[in-house]
Amino acid sequence: MEAFYASVEAETNSLSYKPNKVSVITSPSVETQEALQILRERVPKKFSLLLDMLHTFSIEDSLKHLLSLPPDNGISLRTKLILQQISEVFAKWSSDYDRASFELESAADDLSKSDEVNRNLEANEKKSKLEKEIKAITPEMAYFAAERDKVAKLKKQVFDSGTLLKAERDVLRNKEPRLKATQEV
Repeated sequence: MEAFYASVEAETNSLSYKPNKVSVITSPSVETQEALQILRERVPKKFSLLLDMLHTFSIEDSLKHLLSLPPDNGISLRTKLILQQISEVFAKWSSDYDRASFELESAADDLSKSDEVNRNLEANEKKSKLEKEIKAITPEMAYFAAERDKVAKLKKQVFDSGTLLKAERDVLRNKEPRLKATQEV
């Protein structure tokens, strides 16, 4: 294949040097120079930067411009063939990169949803554990409430008994001077 490209290049060069043909060596146009400069600047960069949207459009436009040039505009046939290969590979890479970016975004969304489900699951497990603890504590609370009621009744009984005893004591204190007087007599 390289031999074919070399022969095509040689044919192109030999045709331009025929004595009866006036060959004018033209320098590339400003637009062509800009397109070549864009390729020189962008192609050596990192792949992810190369496929950035702004870079993609400028590279695609540059490649289209260079491929659409007529043969006498300073771009050899061999260079055009290489540019055609670059264009095809770049289009494939761009498509693969777009597909991978979409899959990456989809995976990130799935992970986000998975994290949310995981948080909800943990919250449900914690709620279930707390409900079990409440069910275990409920009988104890009922027992202590019953004990509290018993203590309150006992306290009331003791208070009532104390009130009666105090009343009896007061009565006896009132009777004490009379009893002492009757005993002395």
